[in-house]
Amino acid sequence: MKRIVLTFTCIVLLLSMAVFPSSAEVVTGDVNGDGAVDSLDALVAIRLLADLTYTGKVQKEALFVSGDGTVDMADAALLLRKAADPTVELFGIPADRTVAETEDGTLYYAENKLKLMCLNVRHSYGEAPNTRPVRITRIQKLLAEQLPAVIGFQEVRTWWMNEDAAQSSQPGLPDIMPTENYQGYVYYRNEQYLTDTAGDLDGREGCAIFYDTSVVTLLQKGVYWLSETPNTESKPELSGTYRIAVWGKFRINATGEEFYFNTAHIDTVDEIQPYQYNVMIEQSKLIAQTYGDAPIVYCGDYNFCKENDPSEGYAALQASGVTDVALALGDTTGTFPNYGQNTGTANPRGDYFCITGDVLPASYWVETRVWDPETEEAFYLEGETYKNEYGYYSDHSPIFMEAVLY
Repeated sequence: MKRIVLTFTCIVLLLSMAVFPSSAEVVTGDVNGDGAVDSLDALVAIRLLADLTYTGKVQKEALFVSGDGTVDMADAALLLRKAADPTVELFGIPADRTVAETEDGTLYYAENKLKLMCLNVRHSYGEAPNTRPVRITRIQKLLAEQLPAVIGFQEVRTWWMNEDAAQSSQPGLPDIMPTENYQGYVYYRNEQYLTDTAGDLDGREGCAIFYDTSVVTLLQKGVYWLSETPNTESKPELSGTYRIAVWGKFRINATGEEFYFNTAHIDTVDEIQPYQYNVMIEQSKLIAQTYGDAPIVYCGDYNFCKENDPSEGYAALQASGVTDVALALGDTTGTFPNYGQNTGTANPRGDYFCITGDVLPASYWVETRVWDPETEEAFYLEGETYKNEYGYYSDHSPIFMEAVLY
């Protein structure tokens, strides 16, 4: 795994250039841009990495000298060796990589950035203006607009996957993907067929992952139950139903970087939430031990939140060492409008993207547009709250993040 992270203090951020010169124009190791690679470059690198004041010219791309994709004191040390011995070899940025920069001065390879999506599609058929056929069309438009590389879905019934003959005339998730490059798979939490609230739709329920094969390649996939026996169909005694996590290991086609994507639906019972969350974390670690270490992206409907009804579930999240992406990027927008029934502080943030170390959260947002049921046009509310006469994608809001793997 390659880490391309460079953090500066506010003083150093003032040195950031709006546009990088291309790699071909930057000499590897020429950090100060004077045309030579010498001890001065090493000293500039040390000052930057140590968060010391430096007001001269900086060519950030030139800091990548060790070949491991990481900018740290090892690069500064190599520059010192180069100054003492001109035969020391420096390794720059590969020709097939493009360096990009976040607003806070973090450098990364643009080819390693992926747009990811998460949505609880709501298992029930629903009532106007939010019946399943209408909602799936809205989801289709959103997918075509955003083109996410990987998507995690929860509450996926068999008829969402075109596996119910009685509903075969209606489009399912496989039908609404933006291009033919998308593939997907689903695991159901048990064999029980559940009756819809409308009384006329039956189906098993589970979680699904879809992905763009032109961007990523699926290497491994699987499912586990959030219970004492995660490798068999089971549920904890306190849990009202079976709960699962579906995972996949992927490789980015352009760079070869690998990562795990994990989508889960945790119980609504407060007492069982921390246990199920911890099962998810431990099982994902065991999977990584089996199939090879790689960064992990978690997403799903966890049914607990930090802002409005702090629970032991969120305490378990904090204790697990993962990063809550929304909180890290300062966006705590609610994700459960409940078809307009929940507004203001009553709209909790129960859907999450969480990441392990070697994943940079470049951006995060909640899709907050609603739909005009008459025109089926999406729009943002201005100075209004959610209303139940609006159209929605689901009772949950879709969430997105841009993740950089390194």
